[in-house]
Amino acid sequence: MEIWKATENYLKRALLGMRMELIANLKPPADAQGGHPIFFEILDRRANDKKVRDNSTSKKFDGPGAGFPHEKLEARNFIHIHYCQWLGFELRPPDRREQTSAKWAAFRKAVNEKVVVYRKKHGLR
Repeated sequence: MEIWKATENYLKRALLGMRMELIANLKPPADAQGGHPIFFEILDRRANDKKVRDNSTSKKFDGPGAGFPHEKLEARNFIHIHYCQWLGFELRPPDRREQTSAKWAAFRKAVNEKVVVYRKKHGLR
């Protein structure tokens, strides 16, 4: 619990690019069947974050990193991509050449619906 709390505190202070990198590597413990409630809480707190990571604004974003290959990516879209990958959902985010806010909204909605089913199945809130 202390490690999860420390992680949450660090995520609150970190700049967006670093926050995304940390979240990209967050996985619940292997022995946590169905996931870990705190893992979901950390991601839930950021599921509506509209801050944009724009690769063109900093050399720090040069090369593959969290959210690659998207040049500009809202934190909330990144979170939903991460949920999707971690939980093994067969959903794809909008192609980077065809991104629209409507397509991202549809992707987030589809992921959210699957997350609700997953949580019910595993007794998570």
